Amino acid sequence: MSAAEPEMITGSAAAAASTGTSASIVFLSLLVPALVLYYIYFKISRRHMIELAEKIPGPEGLPVIGNALLLLGSSDTMFRNLYRKSFEYDQIIKLWLGPKLLVFLMDPRDVEIILSSHVYIDKSTEYRFFQPWLGNGLLISTENDNDVGEKKRQAFLDLLMEAGQNGSILTDEEVKEQVDTIMFEGHDTTAAASSFFLSMMGCHPDIQEKVIQEVDEIFGDSDRPATFQDTLEMKYLERCLMETLRMYPPVPVIARTINTDLKLASGDYTIPAGTTVVVTTFKMHRQPHIYPNPEVFNPDNFLPEKTANRHYYAFVPFSAGPRSCVGRKYAMLKLKIILSTIMRNFRVKSDIKESDFRLQADIILKRAEGFKIRLEPRNRATATA
Repeated sequence: MSAAEPEMITGSAAAAASTGTSASIVFLSLLVPALVLYYIYFKISRRHMIELAEKIPGPEGLPVIGNALLLLGSSDTMFRNLYRKSFEYDQIIKLWLGPKLLVFLMDPRDVEIILSSHVYIDKSTEYRFFQPWLGNGLLISTENDNDVGEKKRQAFLDLLMEAGQNGSILTDEEVKEQVDTIMFEGHDTTAAASSFFLSMMGCHPDIQEKVIQEVDEIFGDSDRPATFQDTLEMKYLERCLMETLRMYPPVPVIARTINTDLKLASGDYTIPAGTTVVVTTFKMHRQPHIYPNPEVFNPDNFLPEKTANRHYYAFVPFSAGPRSCVGRKYAMLKLKIILSTIMRNFRVKSDIKESDFRLQADIILKRAEGFKIRLEPRNRATATA
């Protein structure tokens, strides 16, 4: 290699670096004005939304990205950050995620306006992120999915019967969508509810003993399966289950898109059209003025005299109104049978305290560390002697 060659290589590297730097400068010189123009356009085009949103309490956001930094981190970190942030405000919070306005509701009176309405039934566009997995099932359907006079989203049995009558064949994709919906809405939610119930039994052995005493009084030392009449007698188990659903609702938030301005009942707030309204079930179920000592597992919260004096929309683990869970009664029956069967045969032990639970909310509320419990077989002959 001649002496001139290293100089040529060095010169080429310097030229390449200079070219790269120049390209970065050009890119930034185009990007910054574009962002400024977009921000100005956003302010002008959404002036009405911004004016109404300014009256709603919420943390200050940054230009362009808004409050998006609150959503950094893992699922459990994000859930913990948002929950902590909620204590800084009262019954309503707004967040800007870029140009998207989200308003979180925690007052049952406001929740009733949203969930009981036949107008505000468009599920949030964010649900569409799950379409590749769930297809066009019940979870992400909206009122626009139904043609006038024809039920488009039929139950699986309806589809099979209609296919048999018409001689048509269901495609693999149609079968997959139905099975995914059944698995998600029929099993994941009840699996989460039953797992949290058993976790609570392990963390509260005194309450667990009362549940065991009740199921022993109903079944004795019999191995017969539970009947519908048996489930009606499971008063204390039901209260424990309801309290579990209060503290750990399987679906911790319910989102709706608002297409017209909406006046709230809780205060002098108007939610502008185009907003995503989020019913924060998890937070509303832990409001101290609704449930005294809300962080304490207390089945007596669901004594008849207490539920009678509580706002109907203060407890919505299965949603409510025209888009509520169509299988909520079946889910409760299923949970009672499963949980009573477990409690008849096992005691639940937990080495993790409830205060150490790490919660994560993807679309179903879960424990980030998993449901770490132990089931120890019971000697029922001794227990009933």
